[in-house]
Amino acid sequence: MAAWRPVGGYSVPELLVALALAGLLLSGILGLLSSSLRAYRWGADRVAAQQDARIALDRMVRELREAGYDPRAAGIAAVLVAEPARVVFQRDLDGDGAVDPTSERVAFLLRAGDSVLRRDAGGGA
Repeated sequence: MAAWRPVGGYSVPELLVALALAGLLLSGILGLLSSSLRAYRWGADRVAAQQDARIALDRMVRELREAGYDPRAAGIAAVLVAEPARVVFQRDLDGDGAVDPTSERVAFLLRAGDSVLRRDAGGGA
């Protein structure tokens, strides 16, 4: 008679335990990946907000430096309104001696509730 020899391989309970351990490992990796992506998105949004603010402030500074530009000395007032939440100024960019309210008059408005800075150049903000 031939002796019984065990066949190589894994039993069903061993496979179930291995599958459960692999599932736990993969769920942990997925949780780590998810939190990493959330942190990356938060950082990217913060950088985008800082860049937008920097661009807006650079434009505001450039336009404020142009305020009162009057090549013909026609007596154009530089700043029309200066309030804590609003500043309106004008400049004669085309040098014709008159200020066009749709392109040469600029208002910056700050909505305090939203902390939103809006720019209105005559055609709407």
